[in-house]
Amino acid sequence: MIPCMVSSSDPDRGDLVIPSSCHPLIPSSCHLIFAELALGNFGESSKQWLLTLIHDYAANHRIDGVILGCTELPLLLRPDDSPLLLLDTLDLHAEAALTYAYAEN
Repeated sequence: MIPCMVSSSDPDRGDLVIPSSCHPLIPSSCHLIFAELALGNFGESSKQWLLTLIHDYAANHRIDGVILGCTELPLLLRPDDSPLLLLDTLDLHAEAALTYAYAEN
């Protein structure tokens, strides 16, 4: 439920960096998702918490992008909130489904 990081700007070829459960911010991720975002609470402090995690991984693990793997995360972060590529999995799945549906077979 935490965002995963991509260490290449090409998500099809990048290495996946999964934040360590030992990272001091990770235990708060479940609280953020279930006690705040799932209930519709999209506060500035939650956004800043997530940006802090992303910037920490960008600085220490040389990531280029972030996979927003929980459907609530894109409601909190917009592409212009981070200099890194933010990959909204809901958008990616919808685009893939439409491509598949309209493909000539």
